[in-house]
Amino acid sequence: MDLCCNILLSAIETAGKKGFAVIPTKGFDHQYRFVLQCRSKDNDPQAFIAQHYITYCPWCGTLLSSLIDLNKNEILELANNNEKLLI
Repeated sequence: MDLCCNILLSAIETAGKKGFAVIPTKGFDHQYRFVLQCRSKDNDPQAFIAQHYITYCPWCGTLLSSLIDLNKNEILELANNNEKLLI
């Protein structure tokens, strides 16, 4: 996947684990977006979870919609695979 920085890639790979992660998702308007999520426990339904839609990479400032356009198939797959992680 062609992303803006290695930190964003690492954050996407940690989806569902304790700490911060970035999760691609498909919104109600059928547009793909990224969610910054924080979890208190790994993959636990009892975990505290906070999340917020983000427009820019939190680490380098790249406009994330440009990354969605470059990686459409990968984003689609990640959004489908990680749908259960979102609140």
